Amino acid sequence: IGRNDRETAEKALKQIKRFAKLLALRDQECEDSRGYEFVRDKYNYYICFDKLLGGYFVGSKTKQFIYTVYFKTREDAQKICDILNSCRFDLEGE
Repeated sequence: IGRNDRETAEKALKQIKRFAKLLALRDQECEDSRGYEFVRDKYNYYICFDKLLGGYFVGSKTKQFIYTVYFKTREDAQKICDILNSCRFDLEGE
């Protein structure tokens, strides 16, 4: 495996782990959003990270992107942002 291929694979694995952790956190903490999947032509809430501000915030969109955990309500997404911003849960760690 060439250097770039290994780096790409490691980056993808890190992204998949982050997705799985966020999905598990959502399903554990947000009963209304448990198992929620993207709904077309409706605002779907998700979590963003802003490096400049150094924190998580809620976004909404009507177009689906892969590796995105969606929430049924803004309140559920905000609840998870609050947990992540308080450092009670780490998406990056093992």
